[in-house]
Amino acid sequence: MTYNQIIKPHIDAKLLIYLAAQSNLNECKAFSALEDAHVIGQHSTYYHCLIHYKMMLLGLKNGDWQAVLGQVIRIIGAATKTAIGL
Repeated sequence: MTYNQIIKPHIDAKLLIYLAAQSNLNECKAFSALEDAHVIGQHSTYYHCLIHYKMMLLGLKNGDWQAVLGQVIRIIGAATKTAIGL
């Protein structure tokens, strides 16, 4: 079993919490669920990038351009450095 297969149910659970919080307009809980998913998935290039992408979308939704820029930088870093262990 691969690392991604092992963490997938845990990431999926956090993403369900994120979606539920968003539909209830609870931005704090939504972001907290993404932070938890980030901790779980940060050793996987796919999940690391996915979670930063979702954080970027949340920033876009809220018009927080500083957060959007920060997430773009993190997506680039996650895509280029996670696979080599940085």
